[in-house]
Order: sequence, then C-alpha cells, then structure tokens
Amino acid sequence: MFSFSLLGQPVLRLDGRDDYALEGFVRYYKDTVWLEPSQVFDKIEQGRGIMLPKSYFGEKALNKIYWLHFRVQNDSISRTVVFRFKRHDLHHFQAFKKTSNHLDTLAFTGDAYPFMQRPILVSDFCFSLSVSPNEAAEILILLEKRWEELNAEFSLQSEQKFYYDVRQDYLLIFFYVGAIFFMLIFNVFLWLNLKDKIHLYYILNLLCNATLVFNAFGLGFEYLWPYFTYQQSIINSILAILGAATNLLFLSQFLGLKGNSQFFRPIQYFGWFLAVWAVLSFPFLFIKIIHYPGWLIVAYRYVLLWIIGIAALLIILVIWEQFKKNNPLVKIYAVSISFFIVGAILYVLSVVYEIPWLRSSDFVMLGNLLEVVTLTLGLTVRYNSYKEHNNKLALQLSETQNTIAKQIIQTQEAERQRLAQDLHDDLGGTLSALKWRVAVDAPQAEVLDLIDKAIEDLRSVSRNLLPPELAKEGLSRAIRFTIERLQNASKIEFTYIVFGSEFRFSQEYELNLYRIIAELLNNVVKHSKATKAVVQMIFHVDYLHVSVEDNGTGIKTEQNTWGIGLKNISSRTEFLKAHLFIDSSRDRGTTVIVELPYPVLSA
Repeated sequence: MFSFSLLGQPVLRLDGRDDYALEGFVRYYKDTVWLEPSQVFDKIEQGRGIMLPKSYFGEKALNKIYWLHFRVQNDSISRTVVFRFKRHDLHHFQAFKKTSNHLDTLAFTGDAYPFMQRPILVSDFCFSLSVSPNEAAEILILLEKRWEELNAEFSLQSEQKFYYDVRQDYLLIFFYVGAIFFMLIFNVFLWLNLKDKIHLYYILNLLCNATLVFNAFGLGFEYLWPYFTYQQSIINSILAILGAATNLLFLSQFLGLKGNSQFFRPIQYFGWFLAVWAVLSFPFLFIKIIHYPGWLIVAYRYVLLWIIGIAALLIILVIWEQFKKNNPLVKIYAVSISFFIVGAILYVLSVVYEIPWLRSSDFVMLGNLLEVVTLTLGLTVRYNSYKEHNNKLALQLSETQNTIAKQIIQTQEAERQRLAQDLHDDLGGTLSALKWRVAVDAPQAEVLDLIDKAIEDLRSVSRNLLPPELAKEGLSRAIRFTIERLQNASKIEFTYIVFGSEFRFSQEYELNLYRIIAELLNNVVKHSKATKAVVQMIFHVDYLHVSVEDNGTGIKTEQNTWGIGLKNISSRTEFLKAHLFIDSSRDRGTTVIVELPYPVLSA
C-alpha cells in the first residue's frame, strides 16, 4: 500500500479505505524560528526530518515550532480525505499541499484566531485534503504552542468515517452535558427550597468542573467564547482554581467540619483564597498577549501544581480524620472523589508515558460524571439524615416542653397547697380564736392582739407570694429581709454574704430567683435540723452565684427521691436556663449552688 520516494520516505497510497495507518509515513521537523513552507519542504528534502513510528506526536514544553510532513499518492479516482490532529488548543495550526505545479494552503487557524476561521468547524484541528486521479502531493502541517506540552494523536480518514467518529464523540459529550444539567437543576431546586448554602457551593463546583471538562474537549472555544483568542490555557487555569476552591468549601459543609475538625479553618481560608485569586485573574482574559514569557508560563504551571497539591493534601487529611471519627458521609465523599482521581491519573499517565490508546479525556469526563452522581446521592442521604435528626430533636423538644409544662402545673399546685396551708394554719387559726374570744366577750386587749396577729399573718402570706422589697430594693435586699424574719422565728444562726455590684434582672426572673432561694431557706428551717446556715450571693462579671449551706443532717441527692420543694427548685432553674448543683452528706450537711449567666437573663 505504499512506495518509497527518492529519499526513502514512504508514500501513502490513497485507495478508498476508511482509515489510513500513518505509522512510518510522517516525519517531523522542529525549529526555534518561523520558516516559510518552502524552506521547510527543502529541509525535509535534505533529510532533516525525524520519522514518527506511531500516529502520535509528543513533545515537552519547549520554545519550538513543529512541522509534520507526509507524502500521498492517489489512485485513479478523485478522493477527499480528512486529516485530524486530536488537539484543540494550539495557538497556530497551518496546513499546506505541495504538488508539482503549485502550493495550496489547506488550513490557517489556531486559537490565535476566532473559531469560525477553522476549515472544519469541530473542536479538534482538522482539514480536508482533495486529490485528483493519480495525483501525488506532499502535505506540510505547522504546530505551534510554545512552552507547553504538545502531544496528540493524528489520523487520516475518509470523509464518511471522519464525520461518523465526530458524531460519536459529540454524542458522548452531550450525554455528559445533559446529565450534568439534570444534576444542576436538581440542586438548584434543593437550594431554593432548603436555603442551605451547601447546595450553592455544590452548584458552583458543578459549573466549574463541568465547564473545565467541556473546555478540555475544546467545546468552550467552539460554543462559549469563540472570540477569546490565545486564552484557552488561562481559562482552564481559572476554572481549575475555582473548582478547587468550591470543592474545599463544599467539603467543609458536606462533612460538617465546623466544630468537628482541626482543618475547618485552613480549608475555609485556603478555599476563599483560591476563589479570590481566580476572580482577580479574570481581567487577564481581556489582555491580548500573543506570547507570554516562557519563564512566566513555566512558573505559573508550577504554582498551579502546588495549589492543586495543597488542596489535595487538605482533602486527604480531612478524609483520614473523619474516617477516624466515623463520620458516615466521609465514605460517600471518598468514593465520589476517587472516580475523578482515577480518571485524571489515567489521563496523566497516558500523557507522561505517551500511551495513545489510553490518552483520552473520556476518562476525566466519566470520572467527573460518576463523582457528580455519587455526590448528588450523598446530598440526598445527608438531607434525609438531617431530616431524621431534626425530627428527633423536634420530638425531644416536644417531650421537654410537655415535661416543663407538667412541672409548671405541679409547681403551681404546690404553691396553691402551701398558700392554703398557710391561710389555714396561721390566718385561719387566728380568725377562729378571734371569733371565740368575741363570742365569750373577752377583754378588748386580747381581741386587739388577735386582730394584730391576723393582720401580720396576712402580711406574711402576701410577702411570701410577692415580697414588696423585691421590686423596690432588689433581690439581695429582699433575701436579707427574709433571712431576718427566719432568724427571729427559728434557732438557726444565719450568715448572709453579698459581694459585687448587684445586677438587676427582669421582674419575672427576679421573682423566680427569690422563690428558689426562699424554698431553699424554707427547707433549711423545716427539714435540715441545722444550727448554722450560710447564704452567699456573689455578682460576678457575667453571672450570678447563689449558694445556701447548712450543717444539718443532709438530704438524698438522687432526683427520684426529691420532694415537691426540690422539684420546684429544679423546674425553676430549668426555666431560667440556670445551673443547679447539690452536694449533701450526713456529716457535712447540704450545699446547694445556683449559677445564672447575665446575657441570657438580663432585662
């Protein structure tokens, strides 16, 4: 199927096949300066070209311009074939056809020119080659993208086979786009309904990664920004940085790292740093610099690699940490990101080791699609988990509210019983005695004494319900008056200590505080059998400390043994969101401490 030229370079016979194997037919020549096509043809004739053993061209990042050259010989029928160089981001791509009569230009394009200038409007660099019956021709192709790796497969196909392959490639790509679009709409719906910013981060991450993959196939330049010349590498860099930023911010929300990871702040700071960097890079898209300095391109590439490396290291550390903490969502995240990593590794290996059959962006696309599907399922699992957790919290809150309501009712009933008992024992007894004295015509002095006692009993009951000193002079003075009355009515020696500048709470809170302390003092008098008691009220900077201590016989501290008085104290402290501590023993008596923070309870 081939013959040799005078210089020994094989000539490819065009004989109607769908695919022409170019192995051993293509030479390449490289130089540091621009040359005219005729000059390159001369150098090839002089044997300066290097034969490519495969239909694959690969060169490292150098300041070079490359030329591909091959010869064709047609049979007796006119034919048109298509050359395809599977790369979409060359700055310059030019093709020339040399026959015995003249030199024709077949392609003069690249991302240095608008997309519409391409001879065939597809993402890869392609051109049609028409040959007459029995015509022999030399084909010369210029490839230029300085300081960046230049590697790609190339092929020569019939028009029918070429367009069939292109349709298959685009069908796969648009299936990916459709799947990503569906996931995007689904997450927009979740964000609008749940108002959870994790879905916003995920939407941005989806857009960045999908656009990066879309652009990796050259479709960004084809469909989204066909007039942004010379900017494809910068666009890819910005998308990669934004993708890393949104991925870190999404990871922080998805795994619930706030308050649960030592890496929460580094991930937040680094994620926002990358986001700001990417945004500040956008103006460079509008600066038309034909050739950036080589050192700047190389330095930027290394910086980008360091950025991706740091982001990857943070992700690995977080995954390891959350695995040890048995975070159920970390397994979903680890599986999802592993798909993309495997696809990227296969792609990188194919580039580094020049494996043509493995070199395909399809691996990256498929990995990203599996990652998106897995993370979307993970978000659904997270939503269901949080919903179940919130339902449990709502049930617990309802039970707590029912318990508090029950305790409030019990407290009210206890207060009513105590009021009834005080009225019956004190005021009721006094009025009964007064009635009997009046009936037997007792001396006026005795009647007046009983009337005075009835008045005092009524004042005592009223004072216990709402001491007048509380509103007028504050909690500490009201407690002092109460202790003085108890001191006169019992044999217990009370010591009362107030320290600090008194902080005034709202009337409702001060009344509950008063009743807590009054109940504790009442327990000391009635049940402790103590001879001494110490009451302390210390106003700290941000909370109030109250303690009541006695040297009595002690009480049982288990809640299931508490009487109505201690249950009332407990329910009131819960209502006030205060802290209650009880320590008691037969040898040391009883100490009860109540602590109340100011910010929550202040008027």
